[in-house]
Amino acid sequence: MTRLNAEMGAEIFPIFRSRDNLNYSLGLDQFIYLWSSRSWLRFSYLFGTVNARDFLQVQRGINSDGSLYELSFRFANSRAVNQLSLAMGFPLGPIETEIGTSFSFTGYTQPDVFKQSLIRINPLTGLPLPAQELGSRSVEKLREDTLLNFYIQAEWPLSDNWKLLARYNRLTNVSNIVPDDYAVSRSYLKDLIGINLLYQF
Repeated sequence: MTRLNAEMGAEIFPIFRSRDNLNYSLGLDQFIYLWSSRSWLRFSYLFGTVNARDFLQVQRGINSDGSLYELSFRFANSRAVNQLSLAMGFPLGPIETEIGTSFSFTGYTQPDVFKQSLIRINPLTGLPLPAQELGSRSVEKLREDTLLNFYIQAEWPLSDNWKLLARYNRLTNVSNIVPDDYAVSRSYLKDLIGINLLYQF
């Protein structure tokens, strides 16, 4: 069995307005059923985009020595994702079990920016001189992530309408944004566990 998926959505953040986005995805699933209709293999491909308000933000302030500084930054959220995944589903008695893994390759469409500039005051006129960028503290870099996701989930029917769903995910993300760029690493390792009670009607 082959299945085509299409999704479109939007996210609005009340504080971080630059993360507001419109996104869509297209996916293709190929199921191969095995010994029974309850056992299967699934091969999947997904392409998705996130279009966010990645505008450059600027902050100005005064250093302790009285000089002015300007900080320009953008941590991009707009991105395109290509994901390949493989999963297997099988019964364990009454429990429907699924084990799967996926690789996601994410490229951001706007560079991350972190630039610091020093603005000195002309002692004769009292007017600010042109901003002097501190090159050693400035970064402009397109972010690229590779994410490996391994998961296992179990769906246990409790009655005709109630089900218990348990899921474990291990996420390993490797990013080209490292602490040497601006003291933040975008690489991480996460373990997620979720238990949900579902009611179907």
